[in-house]
Amino acid sequence: MLGLMLWSSRCSLKTLSQSLSLIVVVCIVRWVFTPMDNYVVLGHTNQYLSVFKGEVPDFGDTSAYPMMQIIWWMLGKVSPSSMSSYIWSILAGSVSVVLLGRHQQQWHLAVMGWFALWPLHWFWSFSGYNVIWPFLFLTIATQMFQEGRWLGLMAAFSLAIGCRVESVMLWPLFWCVAWKMDASLSWRHILSATVFSMIPIMGMLQFPIPGEGDIQLSWSLNWDFVGLYRDLGFSVLVLIFTGIFLGKRSRYLMVFTLLVLFHLSMIGFNDWSSRHLLPLGLLVYWLWNWLETEKILGRRIVGALLVLNNIVALGRELQTFYASPEAFEAHFSDKETVDASVGECAWVVEEETFVLENRPVLSHFNLLSPDEVQEYVERYGCIQWCQTYQDWRWTELDIRDRASRLKHLHLWKVDGWFRRDDNACLVYQLVLP
Repeated sequence: MLGLMLWSSRCSLKTLSQSLSLIVVVCIVRWVFTPMDNYVVLGHTNQYLSVFKGEVPDFGDTSAYPMMQIIWWMLGKVSPSSMSSYIWSILAGSVSVVLLGRHQQQWHLAVMGWFALWPLHWFWSFSGYNVIWPFLFLTIATQMFQEGRWLGLMAAFSLAIGCRVESVMLWPLFWCVAWKMDASLSWRHILSATVFSMIPIMGMLQFPIPGEGDIQLSWSLNWDFVGLYRDLGFSVLVLIFTGIFLGKRSRYLMVFTLLVLFHLSMIGFNDWSSRHLLPLGLLVYWLWNWLETEKILGRRIVGALLVLNNIVALGRELQTFYASPEAFEAHFSDKETVDASVGECAWVVEEETFVLENRPVLSHFNLLSPDEVQEYVERYGCIQWCQTYQDWRWTELDIRDRASRLKHLHLWKVDGWFRRDDNACLVYQLVLP
């Protein structure tokens, strides 16, 4: 709502009423089509949930982002006791969609539809984790930038960085936009906003920053792990090549360069996953609005293609949203139906149900270092991975991205199903070179 209030100060009553109506529509559509049967708050979001309920915040990983704790504390103070916290996240996501659907006093339904149907944005709008909220603040920063309000730009960017520090990496995109357009902001204003928006980083230095690990090792593992970009990357590349085809090569090549630099910067994080890609959605916003306005037919064709891609992706991904163990087994029903041969191998599993006695239990992170993998192979002779429904379904734990990384890094063969207490996991064995 903060974004709406800031923006509405420059809107007509008609535009404001249209915006409110569209926000309601986005909220309702997402609520109706999202399977909530198995939804439950998981992971670090529970720490924000406790603050939302008025409890004293603890010093877990979320302590690195006190701004996010303050936001949830404030929302808890104004919320009815029966209100679920994720309602606020759905609202934040819907506001960002509508804000991005308006450019230069005109509605762009293709852009709005793209963001409304983007699975990554849709799913994180149901989470209280610090993903959709910093994106909302980046969206507000985008509006402040276009309206030439440098104090608003600085404040919004400060909030975004205070909620998720890698938001600072979006500043080069704003510089690129300012360089290639007649921005109403002077470079003095833009650079001042950049410097002052980084103040929250100084305040966060006293807290432990999550994501510890060997940066060089993470780079070597993640540099070609590009599967996370599947849906976003398709849209960005289509828009870039369309822009190049229309003759605006320099600005589109600059955006591609920024995308590569963002990738190289983020892959040093050992738990790099799709949640870090949400800010890159702003690339779609700017690339779309840069297309030649006189190419109306071409714009409509490109817009329809990108929205259709998101519809297909969303239909696929909604089947995994907090999916049940039964859905997991049904999805892999074509795999080996025989019981897996569970020997004395090192055992990789992320769910306590499948922990075996007298067996070394590893997590996904134990298979990142080649030296560590070789050590386990030499000690136990083999490595088996018990892939559970948590490794396949989408939740705010983001475990499935870690599972995807394992499949990207190593070659596996299916051993079969392992069952315990009416639950099942699909067992893979590491193929040794």
